[in-house]
This record gives sequence, structure tokens and C-alpha cells, in this order.
Amino acid sequence: ICIYSTLMMEACLKDLPMINLSYFPNTTNHYYYRPERQLEKKHLSLIFKQNVAKMAYNNQELIQFIEGYLANPKLDSQQRRKVAQDQLFITNGSSANKTVQTIVEIANQ
Repeated sequence: ICIYSTLMMEACLKDLPMINLSYFPNTTNHYYYRPERQLEKKHLSLIFKQNVAKMAYNNQELIQFIEGYLANPKLDSQQRRKVAQDQLFITNGSSANKTVQTIVEIANQ
């Protein structure tokens, strides 16, 4: 459960169910403060176009989605794997090594 963050990419990589809170109890309803405003960010909007996560707009939906994923954690699994494959290029745990290698190559030029 998160609030529209890049943790969603990690969840796709690990094939873990995701629920995003699209509400904050006891706060203003002004659009500027709403969590789903994060969907304006391209990398996050691409995730939601693939239907890899649920968006809970109230407590009832949150409970419903939690119960659904507990009953079937593989729900939306195929979409999560597709997002990981399409958007995450180095998934073997060596991304830090690749980054350092590239920096060293640039520094040596």
C-alpha cells in the first residue's frame, strides 16, 4: 500500500500487489493536495494505463482491495511483469555496477 510513488516500480519488479491510497481522511479535497495528482507524472501514469495497481478512494475500497489481493496475490501479476519488462531495463541486481561502470567510462574520456 503506497501513495503513488516509484515504489510501484519495485512492486512490479518483485511482482507484488499494489494498492494506492487516493484519499486522505481529514484533509482538504482541493485537487492540488490529492494523491492521484501524481498521475500527472509520466512514469506513474504509464503504470496505471497497464492496470497494475488498485486505487482506493475510501476505506471501503481499501478493505475490498486488500481482501482481494490476500485471496489472490497473483491478481494483476501478468500486467506487473509486463511493466517490469517494458520499463525496467536492468533487473538482475547489477544496475549499481552498470551505473558506476558508465561513470568511470565517461570520466576516462
